[in-house]
Amino acid sequence: MKNVLLLSLIIGLFSLSCNTETNCLTKEDLPKRECLTKSELPETVTCDLAKNCLSKNELAQIVSCNEKLANPTKNELAADAAFQEGIALFKAGKFDEARIYFVNAINHDPNEIKYYEKLFETLKNVNPDREDLEENKAIFELGIYRVDSRHIKDLSEKFIPEIDAMIGKMSGEKESSATATETVSLEDEFTKLNKELPFSKLLESRDRKKTEERLTVLASMKEYAESDKLENEYNKTKTLLEYVIVVETVDKYLKQADSLLGRNDEQFLSSIESILQNAKVTLSQAWSINLDALKGGNSDPAAHLNNYTKKIEETGKKFNERKSLPAKNRYEALKASFDVLGSGETETDKLNEYKTHLKKIAELLPEVYSEELKEEIKGYAEKKAGEMQNVEKARLKAYQLWAAEQIKEALRVYNNHFISKDEHAEMGCEKLKTVDMKLLIPEVATLYSDVLIQLERELGWEKKSQCLSSIALADKKSLEDF
Repeated sequence: MKNVLLLSLIIGLFSLSCNTETNCLTKEDLPKRECLTKSELPETVTCDLAKNCLSKNELAQIVSCNEKLANPTKNELAADAAFQEGIALFKAGKFDEARIYFVNAINHDPNEIKYYEKLFETLKNVNPDREDLEENKAIFELGIYRVDSRHIKDLSEKFIPEIDAMIGKMSGEKESSATATETVSLEDEFTKLNKELPFSKLLESRDRKKTEERLTVLASMKEYAESDKLENEYNKTKTLLEYVIVVETVDKYLKQADSLLGRNDEQFLSSIESILQNAKVTLSQAWSINLDALKGGNSDPAAHLNNYTKKIEETGKKFNERKSLPAKNRYEALKASFDVLGSGETETDKLNEYKTHLKKIAELLPEVYSEELKEEIKGYAEKKAGEMQNVEKARLKAYQLWAAEQIKEALRVYNNHFISKDEHAEMGCEKLKTVDMKLLIPEVATLYSDVLIQLERELGWEKKSQCLSSIALADKKSLEDF
């Protein structure tokens, strides 16, 4: 029992992903539960590959019962049951048995600080040997990665140091020497272990089953022998197992995400997002592992973790592309429809088409999650904005051409020798009055002013006033007419 509890905890703590054999709620569980909490939904949805898992509609029906957020998960129920049994045994003075139940509670729900507190209290009421203390210390050390952040110091600065003190006291009382036979036996075991389950090969292959087997052998060796080398190998292999489990868990998350992405179904998008977030969080835990202890051979754990970071980014990119697909389809449709329309009768018609089109394009951007697609749309919008500016210039040019024709017509009337000067001056004013001088470029505006001055000279004071008044009050031709 000395090392079985520890191995069970190490393996259990990192088995996070939801599947049909672990933490998924199946249809048989329904009579036992009233509700699922919001935090359970992402993991439950991802187990849809199992025929016996809940459908999306069934999930919705369960969640609708008032969303009892305090309702425990399946593991939390098991943990609480073990904890209550441990409390009963503790009160009865059966401390060794109580300790088993408290460890079991931690194994099911490693986030709950009260389980660690009660386990520590139990340790102080029994007479554990050094190996027992080392195993329980490892439970608290692993707990640092799982409890709420506000309880980390309870484990690292309170419980673990006190256990270290108990180990130190016990070491002073223990015999410091071993027989030559024991030493030879231990070396033989090391030789056999390193031949059958070499550390460097396990580090390279990241074989979880064989790593667990190596740790089990080392744990059994610690039952009858003690040496610094054995302790170092045990701790190193335990660290390797933590690393292997994290990598394996991240790999499972990525496979789940890829599988759901392949289904091309929008109902899984929220689940994929949750899976990728879990992968990032799990991978971040690996950087708290002592990777320096894993150096050796041809494998570089840090480089391997960096590769997983890239894989998560690549899968995230695929996810963003998939999530952006509805916006992309509308974008392509807008481009195609504009290419078909794209030619109004007047420059103003064209300009209005551009403005409407660019407004619709801009409305797509909040629904685009792919950076590449977002940049493509922005580039397209900039191009169309440039084209729109050219249309505006063409419209202004058309206005100048029309205004110039009006000025030429005024001059033609002015130079007509078959009518009196007063009459041709008045007719010239009529030609100029619909021209909006504010819209004229400097060259055309100068021509307009020169002609108007000529017309004014031919008119008496009264008719001159009438001419200028008619020009000032007349409705002007606007850019929208072109």
